[in-house]
Parts: sequence; C-alpha cells; structure tokens
Amino acid sequence: MGRAATAGFAGRRRGPGVLGLAVAVVVGGCTTAGPAPAPVVTTPVAPATSAAPTARTGAAPDFDGDGGADLVVGTGTRPGRVGIRYANGASADLERQDVDPAHADSADFGQALLARDLNGDGYTDLVISDPGVELGLTLFLLYGGPGGLDLAGPVTLTSDSPGAGHALALVAAPTPVLAVGGANEAVLTWPIGEDGRPGAGPATLDPSSLGLPAPAPGGRFGTSLASDGSLLVVGAPGETVNGARQAGAVYLVDFAKDPLQAQRVTEDTPGVPDDAQAQDRFGAALAADDGWLVVGVPGEDRKDESGHNQPRTGMIVGFGLSGGTIASAQAYDQRWAPGTVEAGDGFGSSLAMARPCKDTAGVLVGAWAEAVGARAQAGAVWLVPLGDAAACGYVRLHDGDGLAERARAGTAVGSAVSALRVGAAGDTLVIAAQGDSEEGVPGRVLTLDYPYTDPPVEVLKDLAVAEERTIALSPPGG
Repeated sequence: MGRAATAGFAGRRRGPGVLGLAVAVVVGGCTTAGPAPAPVVTTPVAPATSAAPTARTGAAPDFDGDGGADLVVGTGTRPGRVGIRYANGASADLERQDVDPAHADSADFGQALLARDLNGDGYTDLVISDPGVELGLTLFLLYGGPGGLDLAGPVTLTSDSPGAGHALALVAAPTPVLAVGGANEAVLTWPIGEDGRPGAGPATLDPSSLGLPAPAPGGRFGTSLASDGSLLVVGAPGETVNGARQAGAVYLVDFAKDPLQAQRVTEDTPGVPDDAQAQDRFGAALAADDGWLVVGVPGEDRKDESGHNQPRTGMIVGFGLSGGTIASAQAYDQRWAPGTVEAGDGFGSSLAMARPCKDTAGVLVGAWAEAVGARAQAGAVWLVPLGDAAACGYVRLHDGDGLAERARAGTAVGSAVSALRVGAAGDTLVIAAQGDSEEGVPGRVLTLDYPYTDPPVEVLKDLAVAEERTIALSPPGG
C-alpha cells in the first residue's frame, strides 16, 4: 500500500469564476430584482444545516463511530490511491490491489468518492469509483464499523461503461438509490437494500427515459450529480440551449414519484437569473442539501466593479427547493464579496454545501483559475452564506491570505472542495489544491476549522497528480 506516485497534470483549461447577488427571483414568473448590496431570497426557505451527521454520533462522515469526523481523499496520483484519515489519528492508503487483489493497480481508482451510511447502522460507509476508461466501471463499497472501514470484504459493482463513474450521489428516499454519472449521456442507478447491499441493476436514466426531449450529442448529461432527500439533480453542462452551445442544463428527478418525474432547468427557464449563453456551462458543478440546490455556472460573463463585461468570470445560482421542485432562485458573484471580478476566474467550478455559522446554510465555492495578484491560476475559495444569513459574513481564502504564506502560480486552490461536520458552530472546510506537477507545483489537501482564522492543517501534501486526473473529495455528509 501507499506506493509513491509520479507523472504530471496537464491540459488544464481556464474556467470561469463568481460571488455576490446579481438577481433574486422566484422561479415561475415573478419579476426580477436588480443588483443589490446583499443577497435576498424572494421566497423564504427554512434554514438548512448542511448534511446530516450519522445517527450514532454528531460527526459526518464517521467511519468508526468514535464521534470524530473522518476524511477520505482520492489523490489522483498514478496509480490511483485513496487516502483515509481518521479523526483519532489512524490512517490507511489504498490502491486498487488492496481491495481487489486479482487486478492490477489502476490510474483511475478513487476518481470519485461517496461517504454515506448505506445500511443505516450509524457508521458511515464508503463508495470508491474506478471509472476504468479502458476496462469499464468498477465500484467498491466498503462498510464502516467500530474498527473503521472493512477493507477485507468490499462489495463490488461493475458495468461495461468505460468512462462512467466520475460523479456519485445517494438518493435517500423513499428507498436508497445509488446514482453514478455514466458515459454515453446517461446516469446509472442501483437500488440499495436495508442491508446496504445493492440490488439488481444498473438501470439507466437519460432525458428520453424521463419523458423529456433528447438533447443533441455532447450535452454531458451526468457530468455532475447532487441529491437531497428524494431529489436527484443531474448536470448537463454541455447542452445546447436555444442555439447557445454549451450553455448547460440541470435535470431535477423526483424519486418520490411513480413513475419518476423530471424537470429540465436552464438559464432560459422563466425566473432563473440571467440567460443562456454559449460556454456558460450551467450545471458544471452541483451541491444540494436540506432544501437548497446550488448550481455552478463557471463560464458566465459578469460585469466588474466598473461595469465592464468580463468573460467567463462565473457565478453560482442558489435555488430554494420545495416539494421536489424549485421555489426560488438567487444569483451570486464576486462584486459583493472580497475579491475582484476578472476574466476566466473559474468561480463556481467546484461546490460543496457547508455551514458557515450556527444553523445557517452555506456553500463553499472554488475558483481554481483565480489569479492572486500576478500569479495565474493560484486559485481561491469562498464560503458563502445562503438566504437570510446576516449572522454570517463571506469568507475568502487563498494562499497568501488564510492558507499558505505565499501564493504561487498554478497551485489551483479550490480544484475540489468539501466539508466535515464536527459539531461546532460551523463546518470544517476541506480544500484541495490540484497543483501542476509538470511545472513542479505539487498538489495538497487542507482542512480549516471554524471560525476559519487559525492556520489550516495540511492533511496531504506533495501530491503528483497525474495527467487528466484530479484530487477527488466526497460530497459533505455521512
């Protein structure tokens, strides 16, 4: 276990970036409000508290039930590796051979992760994805217990879908369903039994099977996934919308309905802020929890403080959910938060629900292409309170301000983000910095405890992330 990795990360594309209210609307036709100095939700939404902790403890995820929040990271190195860091100081570093001795190590092992209590015993379990670009998808289900994750008896799922498995989500109700972002414009689903074991499958979801028009090829349906209760949200950031290529769409699928009911939402949907434009990539990142859905639009053009249009700066849209559908919407960009709106920032390229202070919903937003001074693609993250959250302020973090002492070009802080529930007033933030190993910039993973004023903890460092691989984090929860 834990062999050293080599290789580099190349071929990165500058994405878009954003924060601050641009528009507040109610989906369904109410008039929009103009720019305001603070976000306003037009339809009240009950406060959310981020992903629920496990039933056994107040922490999430908690693989061993000791009351401490545990961390899992897919390192993106070659071969692929999954690092598990328990709150009690124990650790494990897995490669594919450690859970599947019959097969050679894989470069894709750990490229998506999902930490959830699959069997309802109060211990968080772990789903590890190996997308298998050449051999097909393999999922490994590891179950938690008093001794932590059981590495000796994983349940294995396979599908002849090379390239599937870069996004994972668990629909919790009415019965659990594991959703996997698939290849070929589809999402694969497996029912999960009371024992946490998967049933027959996979079933395939795509727009046509949901009774919606089939989009043109290249929509990337299933690139991103999120879930909240019975609702599965599917991102299709490559979809063409009213002639605008790669404007993007998201699909809301309600598993509480029989047959399944689905809704397609774009920036041209009445009540959604802004309008669909080419390269917006609406739905490139998703986060959802407790009545909120946040959609990343990293290719969105926005105006800077001087009123000049800046291409691909990005934004996020926060949707209030009610009854499996959208009740309200508000857009945020950087104009009302610390930072400067600049072309190609990539704001909204990564998202995770996170509680910024007590009883307040929020979202951690990554902009890995954000420049810090003259240092291109140094990256930054923002913790954004959602809705009526006057008790919390925005938090902006980057190397040189709140993270490492100095910023460095190519660090890509915010390439992936997550959060840990630790029972404090606010969640612990998890921040990945992809780095650029071809340019000698290593990757690393940091944690930062509430109230986000102390130095972060460097959990993993000196990661040589392989070409076309990423550092992967589980969505918050457990």
